[in-house]
Amino acid sequence: MMDREVARENLSLTKSILEKHNVSFTLGWGTCLGAVRDQDFISHDGDIDLDINHRDMEKVLSVASEFEEQEFDIGYSSLRRIELWRKGLHIDLFPAYPVEEEGKTLGWVSDNNFIAGDLLEHSTAIAFLGEEYRVPKNTVEYLAYLYGPSWQTPIAKNWLDIHNFGREQKPIDLEVRSKNLRDIKSVFDAQDIKFWLDKKTCRNAVMPESLSEPDVGITLLAYLRDRDRILSLIPEIQNKGFEIVQALPIPLHLDLEHPMWRFPITLKRQGEFIDIDFVTVPKSPERRKGVKWYCGKERFAWDFFGKPEAIQFLGNTYLVPRNPQRYLDYLYGFVWWQPRFEKLSHSEKIQVLADKIDREKTVELICKPPLFPENSESLILYGDRVEVRRIDKPLRSGKFVLVYASGELSIQQVAEVNSEGNVLLRSSEVYKGGNTWHPAAEVLAEVVKLRSRLGVTLPLNSIILQFLVGKILPKLLKIRQSAISLEVEK
Repeated sequence: MMDREVARENLSLTKSILEKHNVSFTLGWGTCLGAVRDQDFISHDGDIDLDINHRDMEKVLSVASEFEEQEFDIGYSSLRRIELWRKGLHIDLFPAYPVEEEGKTLGWVSDNNFIAGDLLEHSTAIAFLGEEYRVPKNTVEYLAYLYGPSWQTPIAKNWLDIHNFGREQKPIDLEVRSKNLRDIKSVFDAQDIKFWLDKKTCRNAVMPESLSEPDVGITLLAYLRDRDRILSLIPEIQNKGFEIVQALPIPLHLDLEHPMWRFPITLKRQGEFIDIDFVTVPKSPERRKGVKWYCGKERFAWDFFGKPEAIQFLGNTYLVPRNPQRYLDYLYGFVWWQPRFEKLSHSEKIQVLADKIDREKTVELICKPPLFPENSESLILYGDRVEVRRIDKPLRSGKFVLVYASGELSIQQVAEVNSEGNVLLRSSEVYKGGNTWHPAAEVLAEVVKLRSRLGVTLPLNSIILQFLVGKILPKLLKIRQSAISLEVEK
């Protein structure tokens, strides 16, 4: 549940800093939905979303110190997104980019999602929580575009992605699903277009018992290079009775120039939605960082899509990403095999992890948000894998441990252990300048191995390595902070 008072305070402080520097912004996404529909934040929303003009991103980065003076931590910052954390809640600042072709604006991109037309071009003022904020001018059209014609009807405890077009989770009609998949496959196979089952549909194929759980439709993936070919098949797809809910004819060169932008295709037949999203190989700088594929803003550090695997599902053969179990781990974390896993609270997911470690003794985890927030202080990056082991011996200083504290799962190094078994973490001792002792119950496991997405494996249970990291980490942090400061000042 969102703490309404903290959220109001965070938004007000952000507003004052942005307005001081003449940075215009609008309430976006679920924050706009709550402000307009409920005159409040949506209780089950997890953050605050703001859109600013992409030209102002460097200006915002340059005043990072003013946010820090108001007790904000900058969890992630780039020209694509700025994430501000304060009192356990975060605000996402998304740059809005115009998508132009031959001098004509086709639409805008926010949070790497394409929003057609001029919906983000103009804004209007509304009263919200005792202050004046701006929202997209054609607010009703904007919210209907993102959340469907039923956007005015709250969906309790169920947050759906962009372009849900009014859909809600409902029981799966196996006959309808089987026929929809079979007919899409026949059209694509005739043109030798490769596609594979994605997300919950992939989970259904890997774990057929999950078909008893409700969902919002079929999700498929294809190569971005095939998008235009799929669009050319729309007449044939329509002849099979599919309604084209969304299929924007965006020039392919825009897709390739901006691989993190999303231009999905959405179909519908017999009440079931079919979403087709696209993956592509990133440009050289991202590949050097270990990123193998992009699907919108989702980065994949493994080659899930180069050689898909075949699987039997609903009486037919379909493709799924390579090593589908690891792929589902990557998407949903270690709880995807749990029934109704998406309804588990954060603390319940942590308990699942604790039970799994206790039962299996050694568990491999993939580091990615929201369980492993990425920031400039982290040696362990998005896409790395860590092997954790049940703690069977008393902890000592220097060991790396998996800690769950203050609602956050993180990997830390132990600075000291007292006689009661409580631990002082090096992050508390070195980074924060404080002395926060954590009870032993918050330490879930020992971290014994790091497998970097760049192909390097480090034995984190090595005493020599623990000593070296403990000595160089503060210096490394200072170097990184200096580099970030210099980068902002350019």
